[in-house]
Formats: sequence, C-alpha cells, structure tokens
Amino acid sequence: MKKSVAFGLVVFLGMVMSVGSVGAQPIKIGVIFPFTGQMAVYAEDARRALDFASDEINGAGGIKGRKVEFIYEDDTGTPKGGVAAAQKLIEINNVDAIIGCLFSSVVLAVKPIVTEKKVVLVAPMASNPDVYAGTRYIFSLTPTDNDNCYVNAKYCRQVLGRKTLGTLFMLNDSGISSDRYIAQWWERFGGKVLVRENFTPGATDFRTQLTKIREASPDTIFIHVTWREGVKVLKQIAEMDLKMHVTANSQVNEPKLLELGGESTEGLTFTTAYVGDRPEDKEVKEKYEKAFTARYKQPPAIVGWNTYDCARVLFEAMKRGGTRGDSLRNEMAKLNIPGAFGRIWFREDGSPIKDVEMFVVKNNKFVKLNFIDHAP
Repeated sequence: MKKSVAFGLVVFLGMVMSVGSVGAQPIKIGVIFPFTGQMAVYAEDARRALDFASDEINGAGGIKGRKVEFIYEDDTGTPKGGVAAAQKLIEINNVDAIIGCLFSSVVLAVKPIVTEKKVVLVAPMASNPDVYAGTRYIFSLTPTDNDNCYVNAKYCRQVLGRKTLGTLFMLNDSGISSDRYIAQWWERFGGKVLVRENFTPGATDFRTQLTKIREASPDTIFIHVTWREGVKVLKQIAEMDLKMHVTANSQVNEPKLLELGGESTEGLTFTTAYVGDRPEDKEVKEKYEKAFTARYKQPPAIVGWNTYDCARVLFEAMKRGGTRGDSLRNEMAKLNIPGAFGRIWFREDGSPIKDVEMFVVKNNKFVKLNFIDHAP
C-alpha cells in the first residue's frame, strides 16, 4: 500500500512538473524602434534580426524551459515616442528587459524610466557617452562617439596628414556629441577646425551648409549622418565639385550607401566597431550571416548585426541566472562572450569594450585600412 501511494505521488508530481513546464510564462522582452517615420528602414532590419533570434532560442527550448516573446513598440524615432513606448512596456506589459532604442537621444529620454524601474535596456547603436551617466541599467553594443572620433581624427591627421576640418552633423544627441568629440580630438592632434554646420534629421538639401564649408575651405569634411542622408550629402558634395576628403561616422556602413551613392562614395573613410579575428567570433558571425541571408535573401545591415547581439547577450545573462532588474544587470556586467559583431563585454558603466577601425570606400567596396584603436 505504501509503495502504491509513493508511486502515485511520484507520478502526480511528475505530471505537475510537466504541466508547469509546458505552461511556463514566457520571458517578455520589450523592443523599442522607429517602426514608422524616416528611420523605419533601420527598424525593419532590427525586427528581422529579432525574429531570427527568437526562432533560434525558442527552437532550442527557450531559456530554462521558458519561451522568449518580443513585444514591439514604435517610438517614431523621437524621444517623446520612446518615453511612451517604455512606459507601456514596463507598466502594462511588465517586460523583463528592453532592447532599443536606435538613437542616443531616445535612449537618453528613456533613461530616467528604466533607471527608476530597474529595467535593463540594451541599445544596439547608442553611442553618446552620456547614456551611461547616472544609471546602472543601460548597456550598448556600439563604441562611444568618443572612441569613434578619436580614431577618425587620429587617422586623418597622422596617416593622411590632413590639417583643417569642417563638420556637417545631424542635430540629435549623437550628432552633437560626435561634432564635439571630432573637433576636440582634431585640435588635440594639432589640427584646426574651420567651420561647423548642422542639419535637422530627415533633411534632403545640404547645399547651404556645404556652400559655407566651401567658403571656409577645409581639407577634410567630417559628416555625421545615417546612410540615407549620407547618400544625398555625398552626391551634393560631388555635384558642387568640393575637392575635400570626406570622413564619416559608422552609420554609413551600409551596402545601400554604395548602391545608391555610386561614384560619389569613392574615397570616403569612416569608423566602425572592430569585429576582430577571434575564431569563436567568426564562427558566430558566419553562422548568423549565412542563415540570415538564406532566410531573408539579403545579408544583415549594421543594425541587424548589433540587434542580434543585443538579443544574444540578454539570453546568455538570463541563462546564467539573471531574471530581471539587478540580477539581470549583474549577470550582464560579467559577460565576456563571442558575438556576431565581435567579442561582447562591458565596462562597469555599461559601455562596450570595443576597439574602432577605419574603412575606406574603394571601387564601390568597403575596404579595411588596418588602423585600429580606441580613445585613452
């Protein structure tokens, strides 16, 4: 009788555990991107990357038996939209973490909310160093504006021998930050900044600013743009026959720039995160690129690389016991793992430990210049 009761108890507990596993609540991760508006093209690539990542993790059984569910919200590319999206995801959807936002300006707007609620946010492209100040809950997978501008200025000054600089930058937090840092490092390396011009996001005509730059006559122009503005700026520089070297930020690292910009892109230099040559990173990169391209009939763009890695770091931290809040934040801070876009590890403030390298457009291709460094 006792054996029968014991056996029945074991069977009952087994059934309860089985049902509990099958019915486990999903891990909810909020996603904030500009799914509408002028920057929606970036969000489309990010969504593909996350669809791919969720299928990959859930196809392998999820995280400790729990499926991952992404909940998407549109920030329209604006700080106001980001705040509304974050509030909904945290207060109504009760998400365990957030991936996004695309722009530093939106991350800065969302920062007080995620800090107060202790929700980890992993940003694929936030580069303004200010996003890390006064919070423990924000991580990013792209080098800071300071790192990018240090390497860019150093290369142009010390390798190319350029002496004078003009800037044309987008009026958002990252653009303003980059303009400040490129001017700072240019002068520290002994150069002179002659003119600084800006434009509002979504602008299409840059001739007024370029005319002022031509009048100042620098030998180099630094442009802080997305690839879309980059195509138009480069074409207008060519049309105006400005005989100046053009260098840029990492967002021009997109095949569409070459496709649409054509000959006007020749000679452009820019910075991007150094992926590295470690075999374990190459393995992740090649596997992701091959599968992504087969599925979507196109390779991932830079946002797709970084967004996929955002998902991977959250998954890994959760596998190691981070659930949400401080436990998730602490596991994130310990990570040192291979990534599709290079090794993933963080400084104490949440900024990524990543070198920056220079590229040049040559014969309609992005070519490495083997110049790799980071800010001191």
